[in-house]
This record gives sequence, C-alpha cells and structure tokens, in this order.
Amino acid sequence: MVNYRSIDGPTFDRIMINERAGVSISRNFGTQLIEKGGFDNMTFNKKDVRNAIAVERRKTMFEKGDAAGLEEYFKSQRELNCDFYSSMQRDEDGILKNAFWSDARSRGACKYFGDVISFDTTFSRNRYRMAFAPFVGVNHHGKSIVFAAALISHEDTDSFVWVFEEWLKCMGKPPKGILTDQDKAIGRAISEVFPRVPHRLCLWHMLQNASRNLGKLAEWKSIDTLIRTAVHDMLDPNEFDEAWCLVMDKYNQHDLECGLVQFIKNYEFCMNIKAEEEKKDNFDSVDMPPQLDVDKSVLAEYIFHKVYTNAMFADVVHERKGLTHTNVTRTDSLGSLVLYRADEKLTSPH
Repeated sequence: MVNYRSIDGPTFDRIMINERAGVSISRNFGTQLIEKGGFDNMTFNKKDVRNAIAVERRKTMFEKGDAAGLEEYFKSQRELNCDFYSSMQRDEDGILKNAFWSDARSRGACKYFGDVISFDTTFSRNRYRMAFAPFVGVNHHGKSIVFAAALISHEDTDSFVWVFEEWLKCMGKPPKGILTDQDKAIGRAISEVFPRVPHRLCLWHMLQNASRNLGKLAEWKSIDTLIRTAVHDMLDPNEFDEAWCLVMDKYNQHDLECGLVQFIKNYEFCMNIKAEEEKKDNFDSVDMPPQLDVDKSVLAEYIFHKVYTNAMFADVVHERKGLTHTNVTRTDSLGSLVLYRADEKLTSPH
C-alpha cells in the first residue's frame, strides 16, 4: 500500500489521476477535503499531497531518466498494439532532441480525416523547454481530432524536417493540405518534405497570438474588433498591413514545469477524453438523429440527413435557413462569369 504520512492507497491513486489531468495541488487537496467531509476527517495535509506528487515525479525523472522513461513507455505501447508508432531522435551525446508518436486509433482516423491537417507549435512547454506540436484535423462531427504529436527541442528547419519525415513513415503519404502558424522554419521544412502540398497560414493562430500578446490591455475589445475586421474584410494588402500594425506587440511565452513521461501521460489522458466524446457523438448520430421539418425541408436535406452526422447536418439546415431569407438576383455577366446580387430579407419583429 502507498503511504505518504497517512495517505491510503485508493486516495493516493485519485490524487495521481487528478495530477495527470492537470489539477493544481490546491484543488487536488480540496477535492479530498470535500470527499472526506472536512478537516476533522483528514489524516494528511496539503503539504503531504505536494510531497507525494514530488516523490512520484522524482521516481520517474531520476530512477530511469526522462528520455529513457519515455522510450520505455513507447515500447510498452507498441507491445500493447503493434500499430502504435513512435520515434526518438538523439544528438551525438545521446541526449533527446525530438520525439514523434501516434497511437493506432489516431493513425486509423488519419486515413479518413487526414486530407487537411493543422500543425501547431504554439502550445505549452514542459520543464525541458520542448515545444509540444500536435497534428490536428477535423472529424465527421466537425470537432478537432489529433492524428499524431511531437516534442521538439529546437524549432529549426532540421527539426521540422525530421518531424515531417516521421509523419510520412507513420502515415504512408503526405496530407493534401497543411495549415501552420507563420514560422519560417516550418515553411522551409514543408517545402522540402511536402513540396507539392498547399501550405496556408492559419487564421486561428493569428488571432490566438494577438489575444496572447494584447489580451490584457484595457483596450483589447476594440483592438480585437479591429483585428477581425482586418482579416475578414480588408482584401487590399496595403489596407490590411496598415490595420495590422495597430495590434503589434511582443510575444508573451509561458512555461509549464512538467516531465516528459508525465507530459505524455497527460496527452494520453486527453486523447482518451476526446475518444469518448467521439463515441458519444457517433452514438447520438445513430440513436438520436435530428427530425426533418416536412413543411420547410428541401430535397438536399433528405439526402444529407441519411449520411451526415448530427453536427454536420445542423450546418446544412443553418445554411438552408439563411438562403430562405435571401433573394438572389442575376445582375450581369462577363463572358462565362455570371454576377448575382444577394439581398437578405429582414422579417418584421411584429
């Protein structure tokens, strides 16, 4: 039985589950306090919880070493399922440089939903300052799905080339399109490894970067409105540049102290949550399909209703409702180009 001062085994297990889920030590202790009915029923304090977690972290870090522990973890996953893919790159001194992995479920999902992927290095870092970079797509429910992930020690072209080459080995083919942030090293690596794959900058990354850098300013709401106006409405490059210069600021980076094995376990924990969410969405789409409006539904809705998931079908209905309140009139033509005017019909509130 595990015992740090007077923490019994089942309680210790719950504490470590909360730790892997990213729960703070204060909230972790508070959860146990509520479950046990107050301080009078507690046999340990918050310091004991902190010490117990610290000991477990040190066991992972120093008994085996983080890189060795990570390698052993990957090996154990391959033994559980031979379709689990992982690779680790070390430098000339044997120190871990980069790591790449994808479980069997993620590799299978990539075959169906991996045509267009987003590669993101803007997530939080661990105690070794290694960037966490997931490959993300969208599933048939319109929700994000992770296909693979990497830990990167240096965000340079060589590292990104290695990661993208591992993607090819793992998935067997390049994506048909890739979205990234504005990192030039990523762009050079894509040109080298995925030379014919369309590469576009992700608007989400741009807006997130702006929020991180400027979100604490008192004028943030008006600045946010200006940014969204610029990226959506200003198609002229000069106008866009002028508007964008108003929101420039320094990048603010935050570090999280977290060992590699613990980090991967957190990743696995989140992946399991997303898998359960997708199972529920699949079940709901089969067991609780949306009802058709026999008076207003169009033929396309009857067709899509049979093959689309609930979330995707809801988008179809939303578009149909929008068209219902729009008058489209042909105005002109230029050769094969036909011009139309769309006027939204505003209904009276009375």
